[in-house]
Amino acid sequence: MPLLNFKKQFAGAVRSGEKRQTIRALRNRLFLPGDTLYLYTGLRTKGVEKLGEVVCKTAQYIEMDSPGIGMLTVKVEGKPVADHEKEAFALADGFTGPDPWLEFKRFFLGNHQMPFEGQLIKW
Repeated sequence: MPLLNFKKQFAGAVRSGEKRQTIRALRNRLFLPGDTLYLYTGLRTKGVEKLGEVVCKTAQYIEMDSPGIGMLTVKVEGKPVADHEKEAFALADGFTGPDPWLEFKRFFLGNHQMPFEGQLIKW
Protein backbone atom coordinates (compact mmCIF):
# COMPACT_ATOMS: atom_id res chain seq x y z
CA MET A 1 0.00 0.00 0.00
CA PRO A 2 2.40 2.73 -1.15
CA LEU A 3 1.42 6.17 0.08
CA LEU A 4 2.78 9.26 -1.62
CA ASN A 5 2.62 12.63 0.09
CA PHE A 6 2.83 15.78 -2.02
CA LYS A 7 3.64 19.33 -1.06
CA LYS A 8 0.64 21.70 -1.22
CA GLN A 9 2.15 23.41 -4.27
CA PHE A 10 1.60 20.19 -6.27
CA ALA A 11 -1.81 19.15 -4.88
CA GLY A 12 -3.89 20.78 -7.61
CA ALA A 13 -1.72 19.36 -10.40
CA VAL A 14 -1.89 15.86 -8.88
CA ARG A 15 -5.67 16.08 -8.44
CA SER A 16 -6.22 17.32 -12.03
CA GLY A 17 -3.88 14.75 -13.59
CA GLU A 18 -1.52 17.44 -14.85
CA LYS A 19 1.23 15.99 -12.62
CA ARG A 20 1.55 12.37 -13.64
CA GLN A 21 4.94 11.45 -12.24
CA THR A 22 6.95 11.92 -9.09
CA ILE A 23 10.56 11.40 -8.11
CA ARG A 24 11.29 9.75 -4.77
CA ALA A 25 14.44 8.73 -2.97
CA LEU A 26 15.11 4.99 -2.88
CA ARG A 27 13.18 3.14 -0.19
CA ASN A 28 13.57 -0.32 1.30
CA ARG A 29 10.48 -1.39 -0.62
CA LEU A 30 10.70 -0.11 -4.16
CA PHE A 31 7.68 1.02 -6.13
CA LEU A 32 6.63 -1.51 -8.78
CA PRO A 33 4.49 -1.30 -11.91
CA GLY A 34 0.98 -2.42 -10.98
CA ASP A 35 1.13 -1.01 -7.45
CA THR A 36 -1.92 0.98 -6.39
CA LEU A 37 -0.57 4.37 -5.29
CA TYR A 38 -2.50 6.37 -2.70
CA LEU A 39 -1.89 10.08 -3.26
CA TYR A 40 -2.17 12.57 -0.40
CA THR A 41 -1.18 16.02 0.70
CA GLY A 42 -0.71 16.97 4.34
CA LEU A 43 -0.12 13.45 5.69
CA ARG A 44 0.37 13.39 9.46
CA THR A 45 -1.43 16.73 9.83
CA LYS A 46 -5.00 17.78 10.58
CA GLY A 47 -5.25 19.08 7.02
CA VAL A 48 -4.65 15.72 5.34
CA GLU A 49 -6.38 15.40 1.98
CA LYS A 50 -6.60 12.38 -0.29
CA LEU A 51 -5.85 13.41 -3.87
CA GLY A 52 -6.61 10.10 -5.51
CA GLU A 53 -5.67 6.51 -6.22
CA VAL A 54 -3.74 5.57 -9.33
CA VAL A 55 -1.91 2.54 -10.69
CA CYS A 56 1.84 2.75 -11.13
CA LYS A 57 2.68 2.33 -14.83
CA THR A 58 6.47 2.50 -14.52
CA ALA A 59 9.07 2.86 -11.80
CA GLN A 60 12.52 3.63 -13.17
CA TYR A 61 15.87 4.27 -11.54
CA ILE A 62 16.80 7.95 -11.64
CA GLU A 63 19.96 9.71 -10.65
CA MET A 64 20.72 13.41 -10.46
CA ASP A 65 23.89 15.34 -9.84
CA SER A 66 25.02 18.93 -9.80
CA PRO A 67 28.37 19.24 -11.61
CA GLY A 68 28.46 23.00 -10.97
CA ILE A 69 26.54 25.85 -9.37
CA GLY A 70 23.00 25.92 -10.75
CA MET A 71 23.63 22.90 -12.95
CA LEU A 72 21.65 19.65 -12.82
CA THR A 73 22.16 16.46 -14.76
CA VAL A 74 19.38 13.88 -14.79
CA LYS A 75 19.67 10.28 -15.96
CA VAL A 76 16.79 7.81 -16.16
CA GLU A 77 17.92 4.18 -16.30
CA GLY A 78 21.41 5.52 -17.09
CA LYS A 79 20.26 7.59 -20.09
CA PRO A 80 20.62 11.39 -19.79
CA VAL A 81 17.48 13.48 -20.23
CA ALA A 82 18.26 15.30 -23.49
CA ASP A 83 17.98 19.07 -23.76
CA HIS A 84 14.95 18.83 -26.05
CA GLU A 85 13.18 16.55 -23.48
CA LYS A 86 13.76 18.69 -20.39
CA GLU A 87 10.72 20.96 -20.64
CA ALA A 88 8.29 18.04 -21.14
CA PHE A 89 9.97 16.17 -18.28
CA ALA A 90 9.54 19.13 -15.92
CA LEU A 91 5.93 19.70 -17.03
CA ALA A 92 5.06 16.04 -16.32
CA ASP A 93 6.50 16.54 -12.84
CA GLY A 94 4.17 19.47 -12.15
CA PHE A 95 6.35 22.50 -12.90
CA THR A 96 4.32 24.89 -15.05
CA GLY A 97 5.89 28.35 -14.90
CA PRO A 98 7.44 30.26 -17.78
CA ASP A 99 10.56 28.05 -17.57
CA PRO A 100 9.50 24.64 -16.18
CA TRP A 101 13.02 23.17 -16.36
CA LEU A 102 14.48 26.08 -14.36
CA GLU A 103 11.78 25.60 -11.69
CA PHE A 104 12.49 21.85 -11.63
CA LYS A 105 16.23 22.46 -11.19
CA ARG A 106 15.70 25.01 -8.42
CA PHE A 107 13.32 22.69 -6.59
CA PHE A 108 15.60 19.67 -6.65
CA LEU A 109 18.80 21.56 -5.93
CA GLY A 110 17.07 23.36 -3.04
CA ASN A 111 15.38 20.31 -1.53
CA HIS A 112 17.70 17.37 -2.13
CA GLN A 113 21.32 16.60 -1.46
CA MET A 114 23.35 15.78 -4.55
CA PRO A 115 24.12 13.26 -5.86
CA PHE A 116 20.56 11.89 -5.67
CA GLU A 117 19.38 8.34 -6.38
CA GLY A 118 15.76 7.38 -6.52
CA GLN A 119 12.82 6.25 -8.58
CA LEU A 120 10.87 8.05 -11.27
CA ILE A 121 7.32 6.86 -10.69
CA LYS A 122 4.73 7.38 -13.42
CA TRP A 123 0.99 6.77 -13.38
